[in-house]
Amino acid sequence: WAIDRVQVYHFPLFENDTTMIRRMPIGDYDSFEVLYDRIGLTGYAKDKKQVYYEDTVLTDVDVASFKCVSYDIGQDCHRVYAKGRPTEVRDFTALREVGVLYVDEEHVYTREMQQVPGADPKTLHSIYECWMADANHVYWHGQPLPYVDVKTFETIPHNNYSNGLFYESSPNYNYAKDATHVYFRDSIIVGADPKTFAIIASSDSIHEWVVLDKYRIYRGGECSTVNQWRKEHSY
Repeated sequence: WAIDRVQVYHFPLFENDTTMIRRMPIGDYDSFEVLYDRIGLTGYAKDKKQVYYEDTVLTDVDVASFKCVSYDIGQDCHRVYAKGRPTEVRDFTALREVGVLYVDEEHVYTREMQQVPGADPKTLHSIYECWMADANHVYWHGQPLPYVDVKTFETIPHNNYSNGLFYESSPNYNYAKDATHVYFRDSIIVGADPKTFAIIASSDSIHEWVVLDKYRIYRGGECSTVNQWRKEHSY
């Protein structure tokens, strides 16, 4: 953040291009302050007249009570704000973080404080990173997966290759499956075979990973590790 008597300037995180600097008319120069969260990050600032989020001046906000909760989240005496936008959430302290989502007694919310329709806060749990589930649904970053079988849903591991052997490592953030479908994020990969779908290390210098099943290659290309995988799995 920077100010002069006329404008407020916001410099985006990790961005050195000066053409990306955001400018806004200042409310009050003498009372301007940057609002930090508990780890020292901020997307918010305020003076006695206005609250700022990056390149936005918030409207219909109680300036006196406004505080920064995290880089994107703010709170005044009336409601929670996400990326400078007012939400229906009244009190951030009433929320509990579950994986990449938030819950209160009745609802589930995304990181942007948008309610996830139909989600059950009582049974919501984290599967791995961005993959979440409740009793009846599976979610990728709060987006429900279509036609998913919760009971057979599972993440898909990476298969590294070393000294002539494949070995499983951490699950993938973007691919998962149930008994009848393979998912890329919150969408079904039409025609993909969940029984043979795999993510394997590539010997190709261009692609780090190859995504394939017995029918086709979805990402990456033909290489020696693909041939070895097919040989070991008879396809």
